[in-house]
This record gives sequence, C-alpha cells and structure tokens, in this order.
Amino acid sequence: MQPPQVAVITGAAQGIGRAIALSLASHGYSVALGDISSNQQRLKQVADECIELQKSNSTHDLKTYYGACDVSIESQVESLVEAAVNQLGGIDVMVANAGIYGAAPLLEISDELFDRLYAVNVKGVLYSYRAAAKAMIPRGGGRIIGASSMAGMSGHPNHGAYGCSKSSVRTLTQTAAREWGRYNITVNAYAPGAVDTNMSKLSFVEPSIKLPIDLTSKITSPEDIAGLVAFLVSPAAKNITGTIDHYSTPHPMNNYNRTGNPNRRWNNHVLISTESSIAYKYNV
Repeated sequence: MQPPQVAVITGAAQGIGRAIALSLASHGYSVALGDISSNQQRLKQVADECIELQKSNSTHDLKTYYGACDVSIESQVESLVEAAVNQLGGIDVMVANAGIYGAAPLLEISDELFDRLYAVNVKGVLYSYRAAAKAMIPRGGGRIIGASSMAGMSGHPNHGAYGCSKSSVRTLTQTAAREWGRYNITVNAYAPGAVDTNMSKLSFVEPSIKLPIDLTSKITSPEDIAGLVAFLVSPAAKNITGTIDHYSTPHPMNNYNRTGNPNRRWNNHVLISTESSIAYKYNV
C-alpha cells in the first residue's frame, strides 16, 4: 500500500484555506497547516476538523500538523515545509493560499500598505513555491497551487496595489510552470472574483452592497475553490500546468492570451496556458 500523500496549505485558519484543508483531508491527504500566530486558535480548530475527516474517510494512517507561519518570512515557510517532510513523510502538494487585502486610491496609498501587500501576496507565494519545489524535486515531482485574483487581470479603482500583487502571482505561477515542468512539478493558480469570505467582504464597505454573483447566478463559496484545487491535485490534472483559473468570473473576459509554445515539452508535461476558466490544452 502506498503511503498517503501530503499537502501543505498556508493561510489555512479560515476562508478558502480552511475549505481546501478540509477537502484534502477528506480526500485522504495528510495535511500540514500554517497561518500567522494570532490565528493559531482557529487553526487548531481546523486541524481538529481535518483529523476527524481523516479518521472517517480513510483507512490510511493519516496525520495532521499545524503551526505558525508568516509567509512573508521565508524561514517560517521553510520550517512549515520541513515539518511536513519530517513529521508527515514528505510533500506532494503545496497550496500557497495565504494572502491579505488592502485598498486605497493611488494618490493616497502608503508605502507601508504597498510593501505589506507585496511581502505577503508576492514574496509569500515565491517563498512557498520555492520551498515546496526544493522538497518535491528529490521525490520526483508534485503539485503547486497559488492564490491569484481577478483583481490582477485589469485595473480597478482603489485596487492598484492589491491588483499588482495578484498579477505578480500569475507571472510567478507561469514562470515556475515553465522552469519546473522538467522535474514533474505542475504549477497552477486559482484567480476567483469575489468569494464569500470575510476578506472579500472587506472590499464592500457599504452594507447594502452584496457580493457579485458569477455567470451561473451563484455566489462563489470557499468550498467551490476547494473543489477546483482537489481537481488540480488529482491524477486527471497531471498534464495541466501554467493555468490561471478564473473560477468565479462575474463577467465575460475578452482577449484571452495563450502564453506557451505548443511545441515545447517538459518531461511529458504539456504547458497549457489560459487566461480564462477553460483550459486550452495542446495535445502531443
């Protein structure tokens, strides 16, 4: 019997991160959960939920680890990955979910807010991707998934800094997909519009303003994103890499750009690239 796979999830104490942790635990993964120090009580509750799901959904000896991890500090990200390797047996999946939100007009945004958004949303993703890849290469590969956003696709008032940080995640994701495909590592990102989380609600300061609905007339939930992640780490998605999936696009996107050469190959992985919710796959 093969040992269970191991997933590391950052920003796992609430919202999308919590939903992803519970989903992967229910799918038979051992999980290593990280979040900032002030969220440790909530993170423990998520860990306890994962343990119960693991007990009821798998015959494997699944394990759950949780600990403090500020993704803007590279050593803490490395420590979380090391804990997954040493206590859970390795790392097969990294979900670089941790992120923060901040809004201000360009004429008023402070260096402090701009730098903090980049420290968490950009450097935090870079540190997570890099630490995971270093641990995955000796194991023969893995799946890496990041958190981008529709805000990174085009400019919106008051979202210049936040949008720039999420656009950078798209660039990091597609660059990593090109560089690490040879190691059997796939790298993708989810880039939803508004999701029903506390962080999303911060962007709607008027209580009367409701979260936007997607094209199916539904509000996207954290569990919807968790379902997408479960697919991206499944065997069915083994050839999907370099994809930025706009799961809950609330309006049609125009002028999709394919980035990727259909004649390039990386260790049997096909580079696919989309700027929409549909993956354009080049068959080889």
